[in-house]
Amino acid sequence: MGMAVRTIRERTDEPASPFVPVGARIAAHAAAEGDRIALIHGEQRLTYAALNARANALAHALLRRGIRTEDRVALRVNRSPDAIVAILAVLKAGAAYVPVDPEAPQERLDTVIRQADARLLVTDAPGDGPVACPTLRLDDPEAFAGPDTEPDLAIHPDQLAYVIFTSGSTGQPKGVAVAHGPLAMHGETVGARYGLTGDDRILHLIALSFDGATEAWLAALTHGGRLVIGEPGTWTAGDTLDVIRREGVTVTGMSPALLASLAEAHREAGGGPLPMRSWTAGGEAFGIEAFQAVRNTFAPARIINGYGPTETVITPLLLAIEPDTPASAWDGADWLPIGTPVGARTAHVLDEALNEVGPGVPGELYIGGHGLARGYVGAPAETAARFVPDPFGVPGGRLYRTGDRVVRRADGGLAYLGRLDAQVKVRGFRIEPGEVEAHLLAHPRCREAAVSAVKRGEEAHLVAYVAGRGGEEPDSDLATALSAHLAERLPAHMRPSLIVALPALPRLASGKLDRQALPAPEWRGRDDAAPEGATEEALARLWSALLGVERVGRADGFFELGGHSLLAAKLVQKIREEMGAHVGLPAFYAAPTLAALAAQIDGGDEARALDDVDALLAEWEEV
Repeated sequence: MGMAVRTIRERTDEPASPFVPVGARIAAHAAAEGDRIALIHGEQRLTYAALNARANALAHALLRRGIRTEDRVALRVNRSPDAIVAILAVLKAGAAYVPVDPEAPQERLDTVIRQADARLLVTDAPGDGPVACPTLRLDDPEAFAGPDTEPDLAIHPDQLAYVIFTSGSTGQPKGVAVAHGPLAMHGETVGARYGLTGDDRILHLIALSFDGATEAWLAALTHGGRLVIGEPGTWTAGDTLDVIRREGVTVTGMSPALLASLAEAHREAGGGPLPMRSWTAGGEAFGIEAFQAVRNTFAPARIINGYGPTETVITPLLLAIEPDTPASAWDGADWLPIGTPVGARTAHVLDEALNEVGPGVPGELYIGGHGLARGYVGAPAETAARFVPDPFGVPGGRLYRTGDRVVRRADGGLAYLGRLDAQVKVRGFRIEPGEVEAHLLAHPRCREAAVSAVKRGEEAHLVAYVAGRGGEEPDSDLATALSAHLAERLPAHMRPSLIVALPALPRLASGKLDRQALPAPEWRGRDDAAPEGATEEALARLWSALLGVERVGRADGFFELGGHSLLAAKLVQKIREEMGAHVGLPAFYAAPTLAALAAQIDGGDEARALDDVDALLAEWEEV
């Protein structure tokens, strides 16, 4: 390991504050102002006193089930106040929560349970849990039988708090293990950077199975604010703006793509004042043009660009753009810079020998300090490869190799330049193409597979290129079979928008895949049957405009033409505005083709049941 020739770095120089567990901070608010509203979900309201008492009761139920310190408890819960109750209960019981998407395929659930070595599954989702793991349902009378006093347990800062699974390059997801100390530190310091108070109302729009979801409830509830639980799987941009106005939301966070979509919807609706004082974008690079449109639309609100891999505990770096921030803060950058460290963290830009490079010189970003995960559950070799000794810090300190290429700007902040490896971000979701490829190759008909993120306009789409076994013709039903195969194994955000079947994948003389020779995907309708009737014709015009395809046939599917959840949300809004039909987002799964969706709209019964739909597009979050 090379020693640094310079020690240029960005750090906060903030020592970690004395450790106070997250559960204890929230309990203090319950004791001081128990009648203050903590959680809002539709018409539901839960006070701090009720939240704390309910979490205590469930924590005692976990302890009666034999849950002990460091045990992992999987949470497969729908978006509701009890989802937050369950998280707090696990933390208060001294265990670690493992969030699982309720809509994830059973195989994914089984994989997470197995790799996390979960002792118990807590759920309110329909269906049976995995055989290898006992289940506690939240509607079981035992779950909240009490007592509602604080568990008599001491929580140590090095004790495991949660495990969140991310995409893994080996074909299996990897569990990132985070302790109580870094979690508590981040909640305290990010709330301070945001200037949160008990008067703030924070809108939660990110799926609980992603670490970005942690920041909203953590910052809101440890600072005495109100958490408004949103429904990203069923809300349109217009619905979100309506809730912001109705509930007086002041702070929220989401992916740049979703934030840009909200800004567009707000402009189209004529603008007007909103109670928002701070918008946060995170999960993927925020393009300068999109940022400026968002800033102009939501002025004078602050815009924050948050950055952070799961391994560095949510948002280790951020850049705050205040109303008076000059354009020099982002001039010359392709994407909005990612700013400076949050809390007791450091950020280094290093070369391959772990030497610091100077301002203006690109290098790999390494993050250190107090806000790092322990590592990967059950993967010591991968942990050692990504978490390396810190040559600049205290003995025993570590740095996390992010794999992100950055450059330090003249003002000391960092600018993101791209990835150094194959990992991609699609609509805010971190995806290892190798994991998707491994699942494709597990199908008996798939001989070769390559997965890439392909730009279509300003948006990235996941595209899979495959070749079949036994000389299958590329125009066979291979793509259809593989789509069904992935739907049973991967969450929706990891499934390719398009699967392109080829006779064989292109190879270099060395035998390696020639990615440059992969054909550009064709986003076009495949059905020659023209739309019939006024509803089909109107839908076809909307699909064509949103998806950028010249024609749409009766049997063409929205997602097969390159659609995704954000575009589906826009389409729902357009259908409501231009066709006067009230159709929910899940209709795109129930009626995947133009003709089927038109028939559902004309029938009207299921399409109008907006209050009963499930969050089948929970990847609209991001994050």
